[in-house]
Amino acid sequence: MEDGLVGLARLVDHRSVRKRKEFGNAPDAFVAAMRQAIKEGVETSTRNGAYLIWRTGEIIRENGGDLAELPSRRTLYRLLDRLAAGTHTTGSAVPRRSTAHGATAPCRELTVSAPGEFMQIDSTPLDVMVRLDDGVVDKVELTGMVDVASRTLTAAVLRPTTKSVDAGMLLARTVTPELMRPGWVDALKMYGSVLPHRRLLTIDERPEHAAAKPVIVPEMIVCDHGKVFVSHDFRASCRFLGDRLPAHAQGLAPSEEENLWSLPELQDLLDEWIVAKWQNRAHEGLRDPDHPGRLFTPNQKYAVLVEACGYVPVALSGEDYIELLPAAWRAVNSYGIRIDNRTHDALERGPMRRRDSGVTS
Repeated sequence: MEDGLVGLARLVDHRSVRKRKEFGNAPDAFVAAMRQAIKEGVETSTRNGAYLIWRTGEIIRENGGDLAELPSRRTLYRLLDRLAAGTHTTGSAVPRRSTAHGATAPCRELTVSAPGEFMQIDSTPLDVMVRLDDGVVDKVELTGMVDVASRTLTAAVLRPTTKSVDAGMLLARTVTPELMRPGWVDALKMYGSVLPHRRLLTIDERPEHAAAKPVIVPEMIVCDHGKVFVSHDFRASCRFLGDRLPAHAQGLAPSEEENLWSLPELQDLLDEWIVAKWQNRAHEGLRDPDHPGRLFTPNQKYAVLVEACGYVPVALSGEDYIELLPAAWRAVNSYGIRIDNRTHDALERGPMRRRDSGVTS
């Protein structure tokens, strides 16, 4: 049939199939010239609309066009509004360049099929005032690690400023069961949750007294280029536990009038919230492929995945935790070892004083 479905539509209900021109009566040459003017401004300082219209005329003239055919100024401004929509052409340079150099191919969602296969770690300032150990009231940073497959928040720590030792301990908490704390209700225990508690106990005895949060061993950790995550100490911790792939994110005076939590108190609240709320809240990114209307919680998704791919426990010993700590070279002097204006000493260090350990790396 002539014109295919369009012809059929015209034959059946006589609907109009005339297509309105995208840019009205503006000649194609002027549209192309204005596109070029907009493109030229991506890497330069921000230009206003008047300049872009002037530059459009210059491009027309350079190409041998007739400026007498230039549409009215009002028409040119309407054309500019359409062509520049969403490009930040006359706005801030940063989003303009980001938009211009963004991905042009379709973005595919990362497909992961096992807990720990792909994990993300990042830090962000937390807009909460906390009383620190020295009595100073200040804000803190939240550093967390998320398992992409199950959206499990495997570990999160609050610190005044995140350091490499904190990132290393984040790794340790990720592979260690979250123990129940005094004051936590029994409903937060793993044995009463959707997690495969009995099956895990046949492989790993540690979950017996654990809270309802999965233990996940990272295979790949993605992070930004923050100095904590590209530090030698964090790289060493990741090499000890697994792999890592970098991805291409003032104190105030104490106030007696405010009822503030201390940093340890806020950390306890955060840990309880992760177990009680986050792990049991349906997540938009965890949908059943066969029934897209159904959402999973992180604990439900983990239970499904671990049934399919299994579970291998990684029990850290005391020596393992030491391996995750940052290293500092110090001489053992007569007074012991001094680190960050603190002196550490013990009788056991007697034979080590003022001696060469022979360790070179």
